[in-house]
Amino acid sequence: MAHRYRRRCQPAGGDQRKAADSGSVVGVLLQGAASNQAVLAGALSGPIRYLVPAAETAHLVTGSKPNTGYAVAVTAQSGKLTIDIDTGTGFTTTAAGVLAFHTSAAGTL
Repeated sequence: MAHRYRRRCQPAGGDQRKAADSGSVVGVLLQGAASNQAVLAGALSGPIRYLVPAAETAHLVTGSKPNTGYAVAVTAQSGKLTIDIDTGTGFTTTAAGVLAFHTSAAGTL
């Protein structure tokens, strides 16, 4: 599956400083013909929010605490998905601290 660099994931609200202030997480969105990949890296030390296009997307978030539970919420609006991640239940990171999940174009997990 060939992917190419497309753009950075946009922090909700479009304020680049907001991303740096909320745990120094940065990300890229790789867009493919059939699906996308959102990859975020940094110190996930608090809640984060980011936007991706409303499309099938695999999400990988690194820099999380190992074997820790996270709640993921998705809101679909105007052709975009808003992704909110915070500590909680629903998804558990790997022993290496990687959080992985998938969203559909409609915004379901």
